[in-house]
Amino acid sequence: MPFCRCQTRHLLAVVTILVTAIFGCKRAEQTQTSAPKIAQAKPELEEAPTPEPKPEPAPADPPAPVEPEESEPAELEPSEPEPPPEPEVVWPDEKLRERVVILTPGGPLVADLWITIDGRPHNEGVEELIEEAYNAGDTNGDKRRTWREWRGNTEYFATAVPGPPPTRKQLDDWEKQYDRNGDHRIQRGEMASWLGRDAGRSVAPLTVRSTQTRGASESRLWELLDADASGGLSPDEMASVAERLWAFDADDDRTLVDAELAPLEKQLSAQPNRRVLNRVVKRHAALHLGGSFDMGRLGYLLADMYAQQQSLADQCFREMPGLFAELDDGDGSLGDADLARLASIEPHVRVIVKFAGGKPAVIEQLEVTDRVESLRLAARPSDSRAVVELGDCRLVLSVHDLAGPANPNNNVQSIQTQMMVHDECDVLYQSLDTNSDGRLGEREVTIASERLAACDLDGDGLLSAAELPQARIVALLRGENPSNRNFYVPESPATSGSKVDAPRWFIAADFNNDGDLSRREFLGPPEAFEQLDLNGDGFMDAEEARKVE
Repeated sequence: MPFCRCQTRHLLAVVTILVTAIFGCKRAEQTQTSAPKIAQAKPELEEAPTPEPKPEPAPADPPAPVEPEESEPAELEPSEPEPPPEPEVVWPDEKLRERVVILTPGGPLVADLWITIDGRPHNEGVEELIEEAYNAGDTNGDKRRTWREWRGNTEYFATAVPGPPPTRKQLDDWEKQYDRNGDHRIQRGEMASWLGRDAGRSVAPLTVRSTQTRGASESRLWELLDADASGGLSPDEMASVAERLWAFDADDDRTLVDAELAPLEKQLSAQPNRRVLNRVVKRHAALHLGGSFDMGRLGYLLADMYAQQQSLADQCFREMPGLFAELDDGDGSLGDADLARLASIEPHVRVIVKFAGGKPAVIEQLEVTDRVESLRLAARPSDSRAVVELGDCRLVLSVHDLAGPANPNNNVQSIQTQMMVHDECDVLYQSLDTNSDGRLGEREVTIASERLAACDLDGDGLLSAAELPQARIVALLRGENPSNRNFYVPESPATSGSKVDAPRWFIAADFNNDGDLSRREFLGPPEAFEQLDLNGDGFMDAEEARKVE
């Protein structure tokens, strides 16, 4: 039955009343159970009803662990291993050192040397030899060494003196010459003099001989290049250096050694108007501050070298500005007591030299300290050679074992070391020999013109001999004839230190063994050489070769 309009209105009213009653009850319940609210700024506005909190769902079961997918490990790029730290050098006992002062043009360079011979300190062999000769004078065991007992000790002379036993006249002469105080008793110093009789001086672990001249150094190469004998090299003469030098390359190996330049001396001697340099003024080039050196002579020798017999001043040591103050006691002058401090101050250079029978001598350790700004280690061409530069002076240090197999005839000289310091060398040759390996390689000859032009300090286009760097030969020799008083440039093995750790193919291709590959030596195509010559200087060195592998 259909509702009429009045019935519909009545039904809507009832529904409205029911809904209002229901929500009104719920609001009352919430008001009774909820916490009091903070008063609002506008109390006439009613807050919206707070919804009932929903129950939290029960925790779900944890998901099953997911097995990670297997994947290949990522390939790590190989990294170059870090080089191991250099071991700290432990210098031997200072009691075993030999101190030498090298009188360079820039100032006195203090060098400490430690020398071993067959694994022993160099002084032990000499001391044992002197002690054996000294004890040979006590044949009856009374602790008194006399010349009479020594002369009758035939057992000692059988091993100490090569050849037949000494005659009575020889024995008389020896006693007369070496018993210096005439007391008929033997002292160790007298035996040291007798053992050094062939050399005319007492035996000693280290003997230093030196010389240097005042003025320009002689140079065969200089005379060759100075075609017009003007005393200077013009740009044209400097540009022709390589062409003129290669004319002496007798074996055509693109390397010049001293023997190949020997004919140059004869060629120059034949010139009618040859200039002869005056080299009559001689000076010491090195002083051995040990043994019996008279420290009182230092003042005279240093003043002669650096002050022209005037008083030494700070500016006298031009490459060592702090040395004067280090020696001076505060009075502004250097007396004998001040100069004696050269024997105890910190050295500028430390060197350990090793002589071992049957093996080449080596510079085992070399340290150039940072006490002088212009002092540096310039090159190490091999284990037996090094170049130290102080200002414009090159010190070419080399070690040489000249002792043959051990035998009684050379026992005395084989346990002694000679140090030779001098400037009796071709200064121009030393300037062109950049790595100081004793020869001129193809690279050195090729760049010779550039090096000479760089020596023109005043930029006037003319190179004078005075503008060339100075050079000193500093050689340590074991087994040299003790009577040798000459000055020379010792020969060194023709081995280039720049090829250390070089690839085998590089060593095989280096025909002239100068440490470089030229286009002439390289057997590959020209384009390959251009790629391998990384710096484009026309030569490939060992470092460039290592980068290929």
